[in-house]
Amino acid sequence: MARLTGGLDRVLMKYPDLDLGKVKLIGWGAGSLFRDFYPRIPLEFSYTVCPIRENQGTVIHGLEVRAPEALLEEDRENTLVVILARFSSEIMSQIRLNLGEFRTVPAMTFHPPWQPADIAELQAMSRGIRAMTIHRPVPRDPEVGIFTQGPVFPCTPLVLAQQRLHYPDAYTCLVTWDHQPTSVIESCRPWVDHVITIPQPPLVVDPRNAILRSCRVGAEHIASLGVRYAVRSRTDHALTGSLYRAIRHLFDDGSRNLGRFGMLAGASWRYVPFHFADRFLISRPDDMVALWSTPEDMRSASEIHAQGDEPFQHIRNAAFECYLWAYYARTLNYATDGLADSFRFAAERLIAMDEQVSMLSIKHAPLFNFNINTGIVGTPRWYEEVRGNLENALLDAHEIDRAGFTVNDHFGLRIG
Repeated sequence: MARLTGGLDRVLMKYPDLDLGKVKLIGWGAGSLFRDFYPRIPLEFSYTVCPIRENQGTVIHGLEVRAPEALLEEDRENTLVVILARFSSEIMSQIRLNLGEFRTVPAMTFHPPWQPADIAELQAMSRGIRAMTIHRPVPRDPEVGIFTQGPVFPCTPLVLAQQRLHYPDAYTCLVTWDHQPTSVIESCRPWVDHVITIPQPPLVVDPRNAILRSCRVGAEHIASLGVRYAVRSRTDHALTGSLYRAIRHLFDDGSRNLGRFGMLAGASWRYVPFHFADRFLISRPDDMVALWSTPEDMRSASEIHAQGDEPFQHIRNAAFECYLWAYYARTLNYATDGLADSFRFAAERLIAMDEQVSMLSIKHAPLFNFNINTGIVGTPRWYEEVRGNLENALLDAHEIDRAGFTVNDHFGLRIG
């Protein structure tokens, strides 16, 4: 049976000024995810929207399905679009590009990295952050320097406060854009040792050049301090796990893994050449500067694309990560022609840090976690869970008996 954790109040990490007493909930999606799981979450939508025309005008679970343009009639300040569809991050981007700056949040996740305990810790911190202060001098001779890069979101002060609380002896700086309101930038200043604001370059098809420019400035600033280790982070991502444990695993006493980067394998694409995540990195400062000295991408938008009917490895033409790491690999005299070259570079230059440290994107954090197993046949682990925790197993059994599942649900892998 599904074990549900979370709630609507999770959204306050992302939108701390949202009034939950006034908010209007509107769904996004009318497909299988919505049909299977909307009845199982404790939220009431006013209606749901779906871009598929065949679904528009129908009624599912008592809710009218409307076209996405229906959102344009809503009060954006007090509306929350809850996404019950696959690929929620892409949908959030499409809403922003096509409909405007609506408040959006994924409804749920079924698997890590969204660990409920990590989210609960950030929730607890977010509830007290406005009254919280940590006074400490700028670290002298810090061993670790963290630069956090990107636009300032409402959740960015929480991201930076979490860094300060967990790593008080690290030097921290924020690199962001000078066109943002002063009040927004000032909300972050108490939580870092230094704020750097720079002009944002024009966008091509994504913010790749903005990332390159700001990360280069951040890496150079951290390197100028003489730290032993540089860390790159993002303004919407909170660190989870232990950065100290990751550094020890990667470098030991500083003598191991010269020229290598610690990165997150779980955010990389296995079969796309040089698609290695850049959102979190650990390295020696000189290596960090070298990576982010990659020239800005001056190709036209028509050259940065990958059509659906093309060979899948053409994704590397469009993915920023591929552009970044392939250029860096060439500076080290690696071949970058295909997947075999990518594997060779990864084996010699990258180390996965996922078991020691990870990141949680507050911008994409779901309202609920579902711990669910819909398999038809049992497993030794399932049997051990029943035997070892019979009380919970009996509760699950009673819930399944009362749920009214059908034969089709059984063979459609919906029971659980």
